[in-house]
Formats: sequence, structure tokens, C-alpha cells
Amino acid sequence: MENFCDSQPRHTAMAGQSNRTTMIQPNVYWTFATPLVTIIGLYSNVPGKLDKANTQQQDWFTSELRNAKKDIPVIVTVHHPPYSLDDTHGGHQPIVDALDRAFADSGRIPDLVLTAHVHNYQRFERTLPNRPHPLQYLVAGAGGFAGYTNLHRLKTQVHPDPAIKLKKFETSLPGFLRVTVTRKLIECEYFKVPPPPNHMSESHPAELVESVKIGL
Repeated sequence: MENFCDSQPRHTAMAGQSNRTTMIQPNVYWTFATPLVTIIGLYSNVPGKLDKANTQQQDWFTSELRNAKKDIPVIVTVHHPPYSLDDTHGGHQPIVDALDRAFADSGRIPDLVLTAHVHNYQRFERTLPNRPHPLQYLVAGAGGFAGYTNLHRLKTQVHPDPAIKLKKFETSLPGFLRVTVTRKLIECEYFKVPPPPNHMSESHPAELVESVKIGL
């Protein structure tokens, strides 16, 4: 709450030497409505769950999915990834269960799921019944990583669930994800940033790892 729901942006000791300030979100979970896309932001607490002692956020999430505009795409964001093959955290089954429950109860499957927590980049495709295209799950948690070494490595490139396939990953350098939404598609571009002293150099731009286009 101190970092995300402050009364005004301010620099805290936790930010260290970075220029990051606190945010002024109305709540730790929210819906951002735009003319082109609806973005639902979930709060996965510290242990990687939506709720601890009740179903308040789960019920809200289901309602937001059900009531989202049908003629524009939906992006769901949550900190802890449902799927990850990293060697430190791994995926979070409670998030898998919470998302799937909301999808089923609302009758709406989002067009994209964005996550973080793991300090690398991974993109999973999930095959779902009665859906012509796989659902994309992206893990992009290397943007806030303090350092250029010791990113989370992968244990394996083969996921035990045959419906979930790891399609791309980047574990060598920190990076950032750029998402562009038009009326025809969602484009996700992941870039890796060169290490110092070239990380701020115009002659050494960030390198595109992959571009994923999701048709609408």
C-alpha cells in the first residue's frame, strides 16, 4: 500500500539510487478502461495468491471479466506468474487456479496474460478448448532487476503440461516489454538492454528479442 497507493508520488528509501517514486493507484487491484483495451490488474499478495481468508478479489475479478466490453480485448496482469520454468521461484498453481476459475465463471478468456516476479523473460502458449489461437502468457520480470548478472535461469525447456509450451525466453540480460494495442492487434515486443557502460549509449540500442502479434 505504501508503494502503490500513496497520496502523492514521492521518493522513498526503498527506491535506493533509482529515480522511482511511489504510485497513486486507487487500490492494489484495479481495472483500467481505455478505448482500445481493458486492462485488469490483480494483486497476488506476497505468497502468490489473490485472497487469503476470503474470495473478495476473486469475486471482483470474475465480475470485471464478465462485465468487460465485448468488442475490445482484455489484458490481465498479475505479479506472480502462473507458469515459469525458472530455477528459483517457478510457477504458482494458486494463480493458475484463480485465473481459470474466473475464466470459467465469467465466460470470458482474456487476450493476453502479463506477469513478472521472475527476473527473466519467458513466453508460454497455452492451448485451450474451443479457442482457435493459443493464449499467450508472458513473464517479463527483468526490467526492475538490480544488476546485469545472475538473472533467473531455466531448469528445462519442456513443460510437463502438454497444453503449455515455452516458446521463447531470455535469461542473459535485463530487458523491458513494450505493448502496443491497435484496433486490429496487440503487439508485444521484448528488448534486452546491453550491459554498462553501453546501457545508456545511443550507439548501442536495446536489442529486440522477439515480437509477438495477437490478432483481434
